[in-house]
Amino acid sequence: MTFPRLLSSKAYSSVVDGLMQWLIKGFRATLCITGRHSRNYSAVQAKVRDATSDNDALGPTITLMDEIAQMTFNSSQNFAHYYHENIDTLRVLMTFQYFGGDGNDQGIDVRQKAPEIVEHILGELGHSPADILKA
Repeated sequence: MTFPRLLSSKAYSSVVDGLMQWLIKGFRATLCITGRHSRNYSAVQAKVRDATSDNDALGPTITLMDEIAQMTFNSSQNFAHYYHENIDTLRVLMTFQYFGGDGNDQGIDVRQKAPEIVEHILGELGHSPADILKA
């Protein structure tokens, strides 16, 4: 029994090629997901890796970029909350004192570095080390 051919050989070949590319893309995506889980990437890391991978010629989708933007915003909000909750720790570092057995001030390095670190981290929030000491 023979079946009538519905597609020309060129069209058939095109369909087969498309199907193979679709299967390969799905297989690669499965490998990426498996790799992500085995490497313990966070949700944000996984999405950024998806967005920056070279697998899609069109680049990341608007939906994916929006999800990353939302996660980033939430992270900055969490950081601001963490900062306000742990302000006393920052104060301690900025006023840290430790004198060694010979009476030398060995806490000076911590006091000098703490404002630099705090200023660097909190620059985006619009705070300065002086604001921390006042709070």
